[in-house]
Amino acid sequence: MSRTTSKAPVAKRRRIESSTPTDDGGEPKWRRAELPNVNPELDALIFQQIDIVQGSGDISTNMEVFGVTRSIKVMTQLLRRAQSEGYLIPAPEEKSEGAEEQYEGAIVIDPKEGYYSTPIVTLDFASLYPSIMMAHNLCYTTLVDRNTVTRLNLVEGRDYTSTPTKEYVVQQPHVNLAKRMRARDPGSAPKLGDRVPYVIVKGTQGSPLYERSEEPLHVLEHDIAIDTTYYLDAQLKGPLLRIFKPVVGEREAMSLCA
Repeated sequence: MSRTTSKAPVAKRRRIESSTPTDDGGEPKWRRAELPNVNPELDALIFQQIDIVQGSGDISTNMEVFGVTRSIKVMTQLLRRAQSEGYLIPAPEEKSEGAEEQYEGAIVIDPKEGYYSTPIVTLDFASLYPSIMMAHNLCYTTLVDRNTVTRLNLVEGRDYTSTPTKEYVVQQPHVNLAKRMRARDPGSAPKLGDRVPYVIVKGTQGSPLYERSEEPLHVLEHDIAIDTTYYLDAQLKGPLLRIFKPVVGEREAMSLCA
C-alpha cells in the first residue's frame, strides 16, 4: 500500500547549537532558542500560501477612489471598466485659454416602466446635473450669520456680501410670521434660533405664500380656514406623482393625481 505524502510547505526550524547541552538539568538551550523562530516562519509561509500580498494589491487598486471628488470617482471606475473590456476612452481636449466652461450633464437611461414584484435598484450618479441648477435657478451661495463672520474673521465685500436692507432677498414664510408674532405679543415671540412652526391659510387670490403663513395655535383660536388646495398640490401631489410615474407612466400618473 503506497502512502501519499502532503506537499504542503513545512516550517523548517533553525537550530542554534550551544556548547552546553543542558541548563540546570532542563531542556537544551538550542531548543529554547529555536522556538521564537517558529511563529514568524509559519506566518510567512501562510502569507505565501494564501497569496496575501497579491490579494491586498488587488484590493488597494480601488481604494484610491474613496478620497477624491465624485467626478474623479466616476471617471476612475469608467476607465477601469473600459480597460477590463478592452476599450479605450479618449482623453478630453485641453481647453484653450479664455474658453468659457460649459455646463454638461450625463446621459440618463430611464428604467423600464411597470410594476415589479421583486425589489429593483435604480442607480444615478451624484452631482452630474448642473442643468438642474440652471433650470430651477438654484443658488450655490451660503447664508452666513454674524457669529460665523466674527469667528472666521470674514471681511465684507471680499469674503461675503450683504443685502442693502440686511434682510433676506427672498421672503420666507417663517421669517414674516415671526415679525407678525413679535408685533402681536413681543413677550411670546420666537427668539433668534427658535423653530417657528406655521401653516398656510386661505388668503386673497394671488397673495404670496409668505403673507399667508400663520401660527397653528392662532389659527385654532380664531377659526381661520387653512388652504387645503395648497397642501393637496404642494404636499401630496408631488410625492404621489413620483410614486405612480415609474409604474404607469407620466400621462397616466397626471390623470390619477388631477
